[in-house]
Amino acid sequence: MNTNSITGRFMEAFPVKSVGKSGFKVQAIKIDNSTSPDFASTPEFQLTGNYIGMADGLRRGQEVTVYFTVQGRHWEKDGRSGIMTSLQAYRIEQVERTSLKAAVQSVPKEPVGEPPVAGSSTSATGFKLPDDEAGDLPF
Repeated sequence: MNTNSITGRFMEAFPVKSVGKSGFKVQAIKIDNSTSPDFASTPEFQLTGNYIGMADGLRRGQEVTVYFTVQGRHWEKDGRSGIMTSLQAYRIEQVERTSLKAAVQSVPKEPVGEPPVAGSSTSATGFKLPDDEAGDLPF
């Protein structure tokens, strides 16, 4: 199975519909992953079976990642034919953004290692150089 993912802002979940003679249930959701206000990109995904209602609890504008498969089906009716393509979502994850303040707070306050001592045979990366190469460095 070929899977894909897309990250964008959750726009809306449509009501569940019954389609076809069998009453197959499907729910559509819309995501906005536009990168420019001049060119809108709002793909629609289908939720079917146990995945219906998966978008319950999401808020408009909330950033999410949708995992989906691309499915296509050939159809013929009244002498016409075509291909119906759908994006079948199977997982939706809320995107957690780490604030700059939280990222700065996670930096260790204690030095990780001792700085090299001038004139020693230890490089800036902490590796000990052989004694015969210690004084051959051009810097």
